[in-house]
Amino acid sequence: MQIPYTYWPVPEGGFVGYWNDYPDYLTEGDTLDDLRYMLRDLREGINVMVAEGESRPVPRHRETKETTARSILRALSAPSPEG
Repeated sequence: MQIPYTYWPVPEGGFVGYWNDYPDYLTEGDTLDDLRYMLRDLREGINVMVAEGESRPVPRHRETKETTARSILRALSAPSPEG
C-alpha cells in the first residue's frame, strides 16, 4: 500500500515534503531518496504519537485551516524583501 505524500524542491537545494494526511509535519532531504527516508522516519514518529494517545490529536489536512506547508509555499513564492 502506498501512502500519498507531497514534495517540492527548495531554492537552497534539496526537497521538502509531508504526508498528505499530516501536512503540518514537514521533513526535508538533500535528495529525493533522502526525503523518502525522512518521510518514512516521520511516519514512524507519527504512528508512535498516535499509539501513545498523544493528548493533542495529530492535525489532519481537512481539519487544519492554516498549515505550515502552505506557509512555506507562500514564503517561497513571495518576492524577496531585498528585491
